[in-house]
Formats: sequence, C-alpha cells, structure tokens
Amino acid sequence: MERAIAVIRQLISQGIENKLDRENLLDHIREVLSDYRELRGTAYDQAINNFLVRVCSSEFSLMLGEGELAELWK
Repeated sequence: MERAIAVIRQLISQGIENKLDRENLLDHIREVLSDYRELRGTAYDQAINNFLVRVCSSEFSLMLGEGELAELWK
C-alpha cells in the first residue's frame, strides 16, 4: 500500500507540473492501480481511495465519488 501511495504521489506531482486534465490524470492513476489489483477489496484499497480523494480534491479541485474510485481499480 505504501508503495502504491508513493507512486501515486509522484504521479500527482508530475500531473501538477504538466497541468494534466481530469481524464489524463485518472487514466494515469488507473494504470498505477492496475499494478496493485491484489489490494482491491482489502483495507488497503480504502486507505488508497481516501488518499486519492483528499489529494485530488486539494491539488486538482477534483471530487471523486465511489463510482469513479471503483472504476479506477478495474
């Protein structure tokens, strides 16, 4: 989980630098999460989702709902 969050944190920093739009950012997050599918359905995916909600909201003014979060894990 910590590795996944570290990778996502780096991705978000790059997204800020490159001024990624919503869809590109979400596509990149989806790619990262595909490497961590074994965490889906565990307490770890909830921690990652909470991190995503918090950071996307504060850094991108992007509100992620439950449906969008579930889609990111597919």
